[in-house]
Amino acid sequence: MKKRNSLILCGAVLLTLFATSCSDKYTITGTLPSAIQADSVYLYPADMSAEPVAIAAAPVVNGQFTFKNTVPDTITLALVHPGSINDYPGFAWNLILEKGTITLDTVTLFAKGTPLNDGLSDWMEKITPVMQMMMSDNSTNCLAEFFNEHWAEHAKDYIGPFFLMQTWAMLDINQVQTMIADIPEELHNVYMFKKYLFEPFQSALELQPGKPFKDAQLQTLDGQPAKLSDFIGKGKYVLVDFWASWCGPCRQTMPQLKDIVAKHPNLSVLGIAIRDKVDETRQAIDQLSIPWTVIADPQVQTGQLYGYDAIPFMMLFDPEGKILIRGAHPDAALDSILTENNL
Repeated sequence: MKKRNSLILCGAVLLTLFATSCSDKYTITGTLPSAIQADSVYLYPADMSAEPVAIAAAPVVNGQFTFKNTVPDTITLALVHPGSINDYPGFAWNLILEKGTITLDTVTLFAKGTPLNDGLSDWMEKITPVMQMMMSDNSTNCLAEFFNEHWAEHAKDYIGPFFLMQTWAMLDINQVQTMIADIPEELHNVYMFKKYLFEPFQSALELQPGKPFKDAQLQTLDGQPAKLSDFIGKGKYVLVDFWASWCGPCRQTMPQLKDIVAKHPNLSVLGIAIRDKVDETRQAIDQLSIPWTVIADPQVQTGQLYGYDAIPFMMLFDPEGKILIRGAHPDAALDSILTENNL
């Protein structure tokens, strides 16, 4: 799970729109929820490479608004947001700028009415129960099955990479490698895909079991410097749990993790709080009765370093600091390795 300004799986992507002529027009219509009072709504390119700058504005009349313009040559995925991009955090429509009439759905915060928007909404409807199932039973099998069944539908356009970008760290690395091989080369230079899919995945390939750990300069909850090398490669088996107070699945995983620790008392555990507020981290530690050391990674340096893009995420290191296992949840494979090493 990732903390972003919009829903999980609703992150922002800036893409090149292929085969779009300058004469292509779009119309976007929507209705603001009654709880949101804004005089105008704004259309933003969904590009996290820079501070978003609105490319269009529309007045709100009786709660309704309309955008009409020519489809840009370079912007595909966009956000419609009431007021400033910093107003109403967590509320923004995700849509694809393409020729036709696009209707914004106030419930799903996606859009319908054009082929690619319909495809994006269709996959969102299909994958939502899959993610809910994952949260309930901590199994990634249903996600792997989803991609096995549906990947071919959108492997060649950006809908497939868009969803894979959000979930690849929860999948078997061989499955991800096979899917990435299907993605057209021109999408590999798309900023968000490059930053959140291709580059982290390459890092993950370089940090599979048997590889030595990479160090990172983090900090304690008191703001003091802390390195991974302060804990890893010191002669003990160390399980690193990447989590956050705001991450529901992380909280749900804690009882399982505590059971693992109770069963294997010689195992050391290090928690790394990702993009979290210190006071909220401390509160979660108290609420969840976390007994192990927790340090902070406010800028998610470890995400790029170790190639994960969602939490919870865990890695087990041997006494020399070599990677033994990596995954989203404490599972039978982790328990087996710990048992084999008499921990």
